[in-house]
Amino acid sequence: MELLSWLPGQGTRAFIILKDEKIVTEEYWGQKLTGLDDMDQNSFWYWAFTGKTLTATLVGSAQENRLLKTSDRTQQYFGKGWTTLTSSQERDIKLIHHLTMTKD
Repeated sequence: MELLSWLPGQGTRAFIILKDEKIVTEEYWGQKLTGLDDMDQNSFWYWAFTGKTLTATLVGSAQENRLLKTSDRTQQYFGKGWTTLTSSQERDIKLIHHLTMTKD
């Protein structure tokens, strides 16, 4: 696969594709290709950038299974007073705002 050959040269350490809740492709690169420490499925790695994608995927799956709606108020899950905002402002925050990083 051309993409898998290209990724290590971009500094990519790990790559995974999920389809229908199953792993389709899972690749790791280490010292030989990247000049960095070896990496595998058991390696600890800071992945803040990916966190939003994984969260959105899980929320989408939960919505598809009717466990929540992105239009739900965040208070429904975190409880009242989870922010330092006024009660009125806090009530306006919905799950979709976290996913899109927007306030409207």
